Parts: sequence; C-alpha cells; structure tokens
Amino acid sequence: MPKTQIFHSLQEACEFANVVEPKHIIFDGKYHPADIHGDPNGANDARILLFKDKSGGIVWNWKAEEEKQKTLFFFSENYSRKGIKRTPLLNQTTQQINIKNIKAQELCFLLWEHAVFAKNDHPYLIKKKIEAQGDLKELSIDTLINIIGYCPKSSGKPLRGRILLGF
Repeated sequence: MPKTQIFHSLQEACEFANVVEPKHIIFDGKYHPADIHGDPNGANDARILLFKDKSGGIVWNWKAEEEKQKTLFFFSENYSRKGIKRTPLLNQTTQQINIKNIKAQELCFLLWEHAVFAKNDHPYLIKKKIEAQGDLKELSIDTLINIIGYCPKSSGKPLRGRILLGF
C-alpha cells in the first residue's frame, strides 16, 4: 500500500475532527496524544491510533462539540475486504461512535492486533473446504480469555481451540 494513501486519509480525518496532525507517524496500534486546533485550555487533548498493518486508524477528539467529530475511523483508500473497495474517508469509511462505545472498539482492535493471519489448517476452514483469506485472522482461546476476561460460549458450551476473527 502506498504510504501517501494512508497519510491522506489520516490528514483528512484530523482535519475533520479538528485535530493537529502528528509530526511523527508510528504504526504501533497504540494511542498517541495529539493537540486540538485552537484549543487554549490544554495540550494533548486528542488521541491518534494507527493500526500496525497500516490499513487505517482512529482519530479521537473528545472535546468536539459535534458527535460526528469525536471519534473517526479511517482507512487507506485502497483497503479492502473481500474485494470491495472502500470509498474515501468522508464518504462511507467514516464511522461515528459515541464515547461510551470506545472501550468496545478498543477491545476489538486489541483482539485484532493479537490475532495472527488464519491458516488453511483451521478446522472450520477445512470443514467448509475453503482457504483462509487475507482479512481473516485467528486467536487461541487462551489469548481471547486473557484479553476479554471470560470464556465465551456457543450453544451453552465453552469455546475451545482457535477462534476465527474477520474484519
């Protein structure tokens, strides 16, 4: 993926959220402090997270007056899932969420960051006679339990083995 595409999407998200663009870009999956344009009452009052795989990130301005400016997800213009090309940020790839959903979103991205790309030997993929695709990852049940704090169940029975994740 050309770097300019993700930088353009980041620039667009920062502009929309009224957040100062970072001088240094770090694709480490962690939140980094950022400033808000024209805010005289503080510094580092916004956050920017860039996904490790360089497919996109999150710009968060919790001081924004409009809900749609508080949390923005952005993606590289050529980032795709199952061959569907995403549109530029301010059209369909911008997702608005409210502050109480931030923890759930962070948990999802934490799971995604700890997962590895799925292998063709996964029991479900073998059963369905399909190959792993680039947007499919897997996570061991032990890692999942450590991250979410409980053992998920399906049909009343605890999950076990390798859990598939799709984005």
